[in-house]
Amino acid sequence: MNQKLIPIKGSECSFSIVRRRVAIAPNPKNKSGFSYENQFDFEATRQEFLSMVGSVPATPGALVVYKKFGDMLIPVEVLRCDENLRQTFSRPKGDIHRFHLFLHYLNDGYDAVVVQLARPAS
Repeated sequence: MNQKLIPIKGSECSFSIVRRRVAIAPNPKNKSGFSYENQFDFEATRQEFLSMVGSVPATPGALVVYKKFGDMLIPVEVLRCDENLRQTFSRPKGDIHRFHLFLHYLNDGYDAVVVQLARPAS
């Protein structure tokens, strides 16, 4: 019973690493007097992930997880659920929590992780 799924347009939700601008050293040549760099913000990234989990409906359905590289979406996983899709999505995949799995994808050079609702083809 492996039905073909059709993604539902407008239901995409994207997750990427959040970076904050942090002053790292004094720099008299810079107008502000400091040099800056963008550093990974774990808590803000985690909040973005929780927001994405909250956007998944708590109803039966299907969800497709993609890795995004430029304009290309690479399907990674299809989740199907007869009860609560949000609960299924927020469970760990194997031994690793989905948040850490998505961070691993992003650290491998992908731009974002995208989830999208899908419906069975008629």
